[in-house]
Amino acid sequence: MERPQLAEKALEPSDWSSFDRNPSYLQMVGHVYTAFTTEWSNWRTPGFFVTDFVDDLRNYSAVTVDDLLAVLIVAIAFTLLRSQLTEWAFKPLANWLQLRKADAHKFPESMFKGMYYTASFTYAGYILFWMGGDYFGDQSYPFADWAARMPIPRETYGLYIMQLGFYVHAMYGVLVLDARRKDTFVMVLHHVLTLLLVGFSFAIRVQRIGTLVMFLHDNADIFLEAGKLMMMFRHRGKKFDRISDHLSTFCFIMFLASWLVLRLVVYIRVVLYSSAHVVLIVIPSPPFYIFFNFLLFSLYVMNVWWFQFIVLVAVRIVSGTHVKDTREDTSEEDGSIDSDGDALAMSSGARHGNGATDDAEEDKQMHLQRLLRLPMNKAPANEVAATDLASGKDVTELAPGQSASQTANRRLRSRQS
Repeated sequence: MERPQLAEKALEPSDWSSFDRNPSYLQMVGHVYTAFTTEWSNWRTPGFFVTDFVDDLRNYSAVTVDDLLAVLIVAIAFTLLRSQLTEWAFKPLANWLQLRKADAHKFPESMFKGMYYTASFTYAGYILFWMGGDYFGDQSYPFADWAARMPIPRETYGLYIMQLGFYVHAMYGVLVLDARRKDTFVMVLHHVLTLLLVGFSFAIRVQRIGTLVMFLHDNADIFLEAGKLMMMFRHRGKKFDRISDHLSTFCFIMFLASWLVLRLVVYIRVVLYSSAHVVLIVIPSPPFYIFFNFLLFSLYVMNVWWFQFIVLVAVRIVSGTHVKDTREDTSEEDGSIDSDGDALAMSSGARHGNGATDDAEEDKQMHLQRLLRLPMNKAPANEVAATDLASGKDVTELAPGQSASQTANRRLRSRQS
């Protein structure tokens, strides 16, 4: 079987065959499945994924050395910008807010990512809604007027270079800068997949689909980072802030809604249905159909996989617990951060959470001082008024040869045993 001849440009609208412009989701799934399996059987020829793929990449891609240098420069700029903002803005702000040490450590990462996703989402929205084009009402629009190696509008080119540069920086960040988490490997896989998707859509000039994917995904990340910040603010100045607690729950609800609506529902209609079914009507035998749609499907599968954890969080919230970020898994006993750890994003827990080791030690010292009924660092050398935990009686004498804190520790251990 010979390979189909790849298209060089899209057909004129007058040459398109009809397609369902407003199908139900069940019909869309059927159309996508039929189109993909048919193309797979047509393209399953010996050597395609070895030699022909490389030849097609050479013939249809339009990436220059200047493009690669621009991405590298932006990636370095993001790294330097994050470093300077962390040192001169985020760390001082965390100290001013009196965040716990564990939260102060995570604060710069969430601030930087939240700022970026907000800017990226706004920029992509500007392109989708203010530069013309029916991205959400006409599934043929992302591929209309397509041609191999066609020029990209300046605004879209800027968005792509910014996104590619950020995710190159993010690869470095997740491996070097960010805290190790349970899903670090999944995050690396996500960043690789994102770079492939964004890079390929840029190279083969299907930037309209790429812009849609960016817009639909960045919105949920804004609420994710905002929710993490609100959870950090719950413990400002060693006091529990109920307003921040309620805001963190609100951010989680918006995060869940955004993820469900944009990544799982709208994504099928405006991205998968367009790229897997409608594209074959607009561009017969489009280049990289199998590979590009495999990337889009893989991204959707990852979104579904992550969504199951979000649903579990929602169930726990409904059951009466409150949102708590346990992506950096903490121990309830010592409050230390598990270096292995990260689940998806947020899970539920107690209202007051757990801090880092230093915070747990400080809480222990405060408890001892309350036990001794003395101000911090004011214990006398030889006598103290304490409360016997077992009997509830006041004790005014220390055990022979022991300091006040040692006596309190002994009584605390006795009570715990």
